[in-house]
Amino acid sequence: MLDAVMARLSKSPAARAALVPLARACVRYAPAAAGTPWLWSRIVEPYLAWHPRRYRAATAFGFRLDGDSQDLIQQWIYYFGVWEPSLTAWIRRRLRPGDTFVDVGANIGYFALVCGSAVGDRGRVVAIEASPAIVEQLERNVRLNAMTNIRTVHAAALGSRGTVRLYRGSDANCGETTIDEQYGGVFEAEVRALPLQELLTADEITGARLIKIDTEGAEYSILKGFDAFSRLRRDAELIVELHPTYLAHRGESVDALLDLMAGEGFHAYLLAEEYWAPSYLRRGLAAMPPPARLRAPVTEDGTVVIFSRIDADVLESPAS
Repeated sequence: MLDAVMARLSKSPAARAALVPLARACVRYAPAAAGTPWLWSRIVEPYLAWHPRRYRAATAFGFRLDGDSQDLIQQWIYYFGVWEPSLTAWIRRRLRPGDTFVDVGANIGYFALVCGSAVGDRGRVVAIEASPAIVEQLERNVRLNAMTNIRTVHAAALGSRGTVRLYRGSDANCGETTIDEQYGGVFEAEVRALPLQELLTADEITGARLIKIDTEGAEYSILKGFDAFSRLRRDAELIVELHPTYLAHRGESVDALLDLMAGEGFHAYLLAEEYWAPSYLRRGLAAMPPPARLRAPVTEDGTVVIFSRIDADVLESPAS
């Protein structure tokens, strides 16, 4: 009976317009013990969440985002107020006022805004995004929050100068936009490509506390072409989302990337992230485990690895 009723209601724009804000409020603010996992799995996710809905909503950290709930990342930010809670919590514990955060593959600006708040007026954030459509949304979100310490850059970070063809991710996940035609969607645009060090100022390189790279397969090229490792702070750390499938298609590998980073004096740590609703409903960001020494091969696309010069079994925060 419930399925039949929800199937009918979900086809009505007027019914969805009334139900979605109510469902969001319950999912976002009611405790898990009140039945929010059931609400999400039986009603919201199958019948409401995937319909296109333009929104402006506050995150768990107070800043606002313009988004579309048809996109996975933007959908979960809308309903849960957070994206990648383990990584979010770790980044917030790591940064201090006055630090610099570099976000390569900034998407719509969630992490840029999280970090813009964390580093304060004396700090800075560089948000680099290649997609023309996504960078418009990124810049709009920065303006919406009046974050004057965030500099946006429209370009593709890569190992060398030139132009690249960019292939748009699906409407369900624009974060899958890539330079790899085989794994991308429709052609979006040709964009300028530059080595990462040429997209940053001298102060941004020497002040970088965290550099996050999430580029759907271009991570090895970016790191191999980065000739400024020696200019980074001693406590600088890199957050890299690895895609073994994409790397292999480009004739590269995770092992080659790990060897490159080891040669620059960095140790690899695995950050455990969960991509299912119950972990988001727990809301216990501070309780997430710290990154642990990477000891097994990376075989899953989207694996988040932290590179640090600290040599330990786990990467505790704050750094010593």
